[in-house]
Amino acid sequence: MTDTEATASPAPAATLDVNGPDFAALVAARLCHDFISPASAIVSGLDLLEDPSAQDMRDDAMSLITSSARKLADLLQFTRVAFGASASAESFDSRELEKLSQQGVFAHVRPSLTWDIAPQSLNKAASRALLNIAQIAASALPAGGAATLRAVVADGRTAITA
Repeated sequence: MTDTEATASPAPAATLDVNGPDFAALVAARLCHDFISPASAIVSGLDLLEDPSAQDMRDDAMSLITSSARKLADLLQFTRVAFGASASAESFDSRELEKLSQQGVFAHVRPSLTWDIAPQSLNKAASRALLNIAQIAASALPAGGAATLRAVVADGRTAITA
């Protein structure tokens, strides 16, 4: 051991080109991760229905299929707006965004969401940002807790806090 202090320099920050293929691959991987769980549960439920030795679990299998199909549909509706495939709408009602966030994300995770956003119309970019922040907030609290989303629109600009 020496008396000299070791100096450490911070690791360089990783950069990611948000317009590049690596970013697209990360988004695709996230979407596949989110969709595989309910899709696999539906397949498992169907397998149980086909198994003659598991007929006593028919009600459980139907419940699993129903809840997993709902979760998958909710995620798809959320993702459609959050990632921009909903090209026809130029703005979204904040109440609809709350419903998408609650049903598409927070209904299927431990954290709860407090939506502190007044009923108003939000442009497409702000709506997408808000939904993505909601999803990030849910992911940031894997053990549970509460996330609060706020948005204020002034002079055509939207400030979002979580």
